[in-house]
Amino acid sequence: GEAISSMAVSPSASYLAFGTTGSAVILMERAGHEKAVNLPQQGGKDVVVPSYPPAPPAVSIPPSTLFNQGGSTVNPFNLYNMAAMPIVSDVDRGWLEGDINMKPYKRVLSNKLLELKSEGASKQDFITHLRASDLDIPPLPPGSNYNRFICDPEHGEKVYSLNCDPRNVGSERRVSSANKVIPLVYHKPHRPTSGPKQFSFTYAQHNSSLLFPGWDCNLPNDYGNSVLLALFFIPEVRASCLREQFEERNFAQGVEKGVPKEGALSAELGFLFHQIDQLSGHCYTQARPDIPAFSPSNFLSTFSLLPEAAALALLDNSPSAVKLPRRIEALYRFLLHHLSTELTVTVIDELCGFDVSVVNEFIGGGQEKAKGLRAMTVELNYLAFRPPATPTFSKLLQTTLHRETRLRAWHSGSKSYETIIQQRVVKNLPVLLNLQCSVAGGDDGLEYWRQKNAKGGVWLPERIEVSIGSGGVSVKELLDGSDEEDWHVEGEAGTVTITKKYRLISTVSYIKNHDDGKSVYTGHHIAHVYVDPAMKRKVKERQLKEVKALISEAEIEDVASEVGEKLTLQFQEGERPAEKGFAKKITMASQISLESLKEREALLESELAGNLVGGWTRWNSFQVKDVDSADARDFTQDWREPCLVVYREIDPTPGGQKSGLDALKSPDMIRLEEPGTLQIPQSVMSALAVNGVPQPIHIDRLPGKGDLVAIDTEFVVVEHEDSIITKDGEKHVNQDSRSALARVSIVDVQGRVLLDDYVLPQEPVLDYVTRFSGIVASDLDPSISSRHLINIRTAYLKLRLLIDRGVIFVGHGLVTDFKQLNVFVPATQIIDTVEIFHQPRARRIGLRFLLNYLLSHDVQGGEAHDSIDDARAALELYAKALELRKAGEFDKTLTKIYEQGRQCGWTVGLAEAGLK
Repeated sequence: GEAISSMAVSPSASYLAFGTTGSAVILMERAGHEKAVNLPQQGGKDVVVPSYPPAPPAVSIPPSTLFNQGGSTVNPFNLYNMAAMPIVSDVDRGWLEGDINMKPYKRVLSNKLLELKSEGASKQDFITHLRASDLDIPPLPPGSNYNRFICDPEHGEKVYSLNCDPRNVGSERRVSSANKVIPLVYHKPHRPTSGPKQFSFTYAQHNSSLLFPGWDCNLPNDYGNSVLLALFFIPEVRASCLREQFEERNFAQGVEKGVPKEGALSAELGFLFHQIDQLSGHCYTQARPDIPAFSPSNFLSTFSLLPEAAALALLDNSPSAVKLPRRIEALYRFLLHHLSTELTVTVIDELCGFDVSVVNEFIGGGQEKAKGLRAMTVELNYLAFRPPATPTFSKLLQTTLHRETRLRAWHSGSKSYETIIQQRVVKNLPVLLNLQCSVAGGDDGLEYWRQKNAKGGVWLPERIEVSIGSGGVSVKELLDGSDEEDWHVEGEAGTVTITKKYRLISTVSYIKNHDDGKSVYTGHHIAHVYVDPAMKRKVKERQLKEVKALISEAEIEDVASEVGEKLTLQFQEGERPAEKGFAKKITMASQISLESLKEREALLESELAGNLVGGWTRWNSFQVKDVDSADARDFTQDWREPCLVVYREIDPTPGGQKSGLDALKSPDMIRLEEPGTLQIPQSVMSALAVNGVPQPIHIDRLPGKGDLVAIDTEFVVVEHEDSIITKDGEKHVNQDSRSALARVSIVDVQGRVLLDDYVLPQEPVLDYVTRFSGIVASDLDPSISSRHLINIRTAYLKLRLLIDRGVIFVGHGLVTDFKQLNVFVPATQIIDTVEIFHQPRARRIGLRFLLNYLLSHDVQGGEAHDSIDDARAALELYAKALELRKAGEFDKTLTKIYEQGRQCGWTVGLAEAGLK
């Protein structure tokens, strides 16, 4: 008989279409649906649909092909057959002999497996049998599927030369230059933006640690996300930037004539680090444990306006921009110097700063000149080596720290150019040794990173020791590949004055393009960071604290409305008070059962009771995975190139340099370790407008923990989406569209306006989307606007103040709004009516349709949105949801809403929907 081979659902979910293996199409209509299918017409008559072609003749499969008996027979139904590459002469010949010519899905064998393959096998015998023990694959429990096991990235490369599942479309993407396969775990991941996958997507599927978020953005200048993450894991930098959130000088208007004011970048970095902290801490307060990715859109927007960034060619749109593989090094150097001037403490210089002596001496004698420099990064220098030289890492670093170069210079005595010897010698050592690799993009010296050390281990060592003395600089490295500690020494320091031991804490790498004729991906950067156990424990403790708080709220008994809290709504259109009783608030975290919360509590407590160990983690956009040290240090692959390597001092020498930690012992810094002790000052709520318009609203009492407020925001477009459709019909977004906040309105439960601010965008507006936002150009023009116009940072700080105070926000589509605002709000503080009035696997319903159906009145008569009215409308919907739940009619009413929407095509007006 025939089998169903394809299926499609109509947008209205009223029809199902099936395709069969017999080339037939079956159309099914939902029972009770009155509409008929609109067949195409021509001249007023139905188009005659031609009959379907007959099914192809049946294929006869000899029984012998169902068994792998050696020789050239093979089971054609096994997708996991391992196949060696055929030789050219076999391309036009049948792979199988007999009545059927069918290829199994080909997977290219690893070199190791090919070496172990039987030498007597014929070229046609491409099926290989091999014991798992021969490939160092540990035994699995009885009944386990080895085929699935060896698709795992950790073991796949032992069997296959490409680390992927054969069902993936891109399973044979290769680097065009060297024909080397890039494992899927290193491809730049793309979040689905269309189709059913976008609704089932969770970041937890790509984050094995559930401790720290990755990043997810396709925005201009987002190449630096890996560097921002590396800075986050430097405790002194993180704490210093977090404190900048509370500096009064950063509350002033942040942009003057299109240029950010002093302190802007460090404050934005502090806001970003706070977002990462919050995402980590609230992992288990989501409906499903998840850590959404961070997006540094506000930071990138501020960065793009800095004149220094443009002058240094760090921006994507700069005609003379530094090439992408090396630009990350220039960005890191720029951020260190910029933060050292902005931060109120000198932590950056104390961590990274060191002195360099430069001496120029003519060979003929005389005119010796010396000068001192202050630097924060070391640019590795390869000029002292020429092929076939194979320097060790310690030799490369030693010659870089004590470099001697011959140059030609003008000699004023002889009135001619003469040879000089220039010596650059490091005079002291920093806490953080930041190394710029200077080879990404195929520059000279890259071949040294591809080699192994003398013991056959990874060339880049995890531990080094640097000494400075009367004779110069010496560098030791601890060699991998030996059971005992084996230190290799380069250089002679003489009488040692300074010695420091270092441990590798982070690397940033560039992953080269892979080109298979279909790919639209570009090269990108990834980060490896060593996370110490103390930081892991701190995050776990924060996660446990948030879960315990949820359990306390969930155990509160639901009380009757007459003794419970009252929700009173006061509307402007006449005196129409409405009183709805409620006890529990239906926040985004309400769907987590008490049983599930207690399971999460037990899991976190058991993990904290165990021995948390430090280790390496790899960040590839939103893909986050714990890896070993070799994964962070191995650059033998042709598709991976080193950009930045950061070492940190261990076992500090008594009497050595002052540690950067000393700069963090101020009371404010210590209080940062206790969440909630430092807050955004309430004075930000009365900040002056950029256009001088006085604040029209005066707040008697600022909402606090547990208080409900309704919020609505309006946005304008500052950048359009850049996307393409591939040959396979898939949409790939090269650059996301970007919207900027243009208005934010907040009302309390009585409907009184607490906040109504218009926001001045930092970037030129491309589309005011007036039809939907109600915003016109004059509203955002400081020279003529009559609105209370503030800048984006002031708007952000006002929202942060309310979030930090524990206010609960009611609104429609808040998850999307907060994401666009680039602010994290815990699920326990969000009541989103678009999620309350939503059925699984169904469309989300607009505010206006719900208001028409449930409350029989429209918003703005169908005209442009007004954010105050929309905020009040969301509050009304929430009150109605509580009323329906109390009466036990919520599910029945929601089903009727969907039925009505499908029948009227989701027409929103009362008259159009036939509800008047």
